[in-house]
Amino acid sequence: MTEDVAMRLRQHGAAGIALDISYNRDIEDHGFKHQILLPRRTNKTAELCEHFVQLYKKYWDGQSVRQIHVVCSKLQPAAHEQIDLFTPSELDERRHVLDETIDQIRDRFDKKAIFHAYSLMKGSTYLQRASHIGGHKGAST
Repeated sequence: MTEDVAMRLRQHGAAGIALDISYNRDIEDHGFKHQILLPRRTNKTAELCEHFVQLYKKYWDGQSVRQIHVVCSKLQPAAHEQIDLFTPSELDERRHVLDETIDQIRDRFDKKAIFHAYSLMKGSTYLQRASHIGGHKGAST
């Protein structure tokens, strides 16, 4: 899901400053909703995934989860990027090229053309959701 959010940000030339996640355990128990401000605005998949996992692990208490929502907010144009002094510029550039290449493959062939191997594991919903619009039922265009 975080990959989808990052891809949509790149498609719209935007970058997020805040990451919101929420999940529902079941109908009676509403789970949690939390937000963090990112150290810099980004639309890079690896950075957003890293922050999502940190936020989720911090607040998840081990119970089963029914729904997860991932949202990037406080969007700004991605034209100018803040430099991260702790990440080598070559790594940043490689991640950018990788994200763009994956986006082009998915745009040309379909979201199911390239995905992580763990999407084949039992319980994964990626391949089912790949043909949905924004992860929801409906025909994708």
